[in-house]
Parts: sequence; C-alpha cells; structure tokens
Amino acid sequence: NTLCTLLLITTALAQAQNYGIQTTFGNNGWFDGDMGPGDDHMRTSVLQPDGKLIIAGTGYDINANSFHVSMVRIDTVCGTLDPSFGTGGELTLIFEQRTQLNAVALQPDGKIIGCGMIAPSNGFASQWPGVFRLHTDGSVDSTFNSTGYLRVEAPGGGSGNFSGIFVTDTTITLSGASANGGLLWLRRYLYDGSVDTSFANNGEASLSLPNW
Repeated sequence: NTLCTLLLITTALAQAQNYGIQTTFGNNGWFDGDMGPGDDHMRTSVLQPDGKLIIAGTGYDINANSFHVSMVRIDTVCGTLDPSFGTGGELTLIFEQRTQLNAVALQPDGKIIGCGMIAPSNGFASQWPGVFRLHTDGSVDSTFNSTGYLRVEAPGGGSGNFSGIFVTDTTITLSGASANGGLLWLRRYLYDGSVDTSFANNGEASLSLPNW
C-alpha cells in the first residue's frame, strides 16, 4: 500500500508540472540546421549511448537535380552541434545521383547504418533499395561492401525501398517494399556487407500483400 501511495503521489506531482520551451537549449529553445544545398527534410533519429542525438533525412539540390542524405548530431543537453561529427556537426552524403534515407540505426560498436534508396539516376527503373554504413564521426566506412554502401534489386522487378533496420551483434536485417508486385520483404547482411545466406531463402524473405 505504501508503494502504491508513493507512486500515486509521484504521478500527481508529475502531472502538475508546467511544460514549456527549455530556453537554454539551442537558440532560445530551438535548433535550426542547414545541412547542404537545397531543401532538407529530416525524418528519423537515433540516440547514441553518450547522449548525442543524430537526426537524419533526405535533401534535394534543385541545381544538380540530385538527392542526398542529410544528418546532424547535436548535444541533447544544450542543443548545440557536435563539431566532431561531419563538418561542424552537419553532414551531407551522396553515393549516386539519387541517395535517399528512410531510417538509421546503430551497431553495438557505434557505427551508423542508414537505409533507403540509392540510384544512379532519377529514372524509376533504377530506384533500388540501398544501405550504407558510417563511422561514428560521419565518415564513410569502406569496410562495408568495400565501398561503404550497396544497392540491391528488389524482388519482383527491382524498384523499391528499405525502410527499417534491425541490428544484432553480427547481422543487419533490412525491411522494405518492392514497387512491383506489392511485396513486403526482408534481407539480411553480415557486417562486411555480404548476404547472410543462412537467413530464410538465401538471405531474403518476402510476403505478398493484397492491394499494396
């Protein structure tokens, strides 16, 4: 009964708090970043063990007609950029003309995994799911597939996206969708970027969804 009473009192006190902008964070409570040329749309984030927050998304440069990955790393206490990441805390990354990001995750060693779409052009047929890996400072980790990234043809016709990442101590599993055939699918890689053939059907599993 005592424990329940303490919990109820704690809950009541928490609910009585007044919430507002923390003015000591960033610029009077706000953080603004300008990662690269054109527009940047941040859509995902991951909190690192040291309390630094990586916020990531996709940018578009209208002059080059190209898409790029955009990232910032901020100190969650004061809201300032972490200068040890990228260039002054900000990073833009392009592997091929169309490099888009949907999700980020961390390996146990702190390396950053990103996934989405990587394509040599904006043509629909070439828009294949892609995945890449970065060091903790934002530099490309070339030990992953020898280039730092890879793109793979989606089942049912090639075009598609990776949209989710599940990391274990030894593998990277990616979830996505194929634009042709309406397939939800999974593909698993080892840390060097090679396919984990022990998973499902030679490293891949898929499920057809009606009315995708």
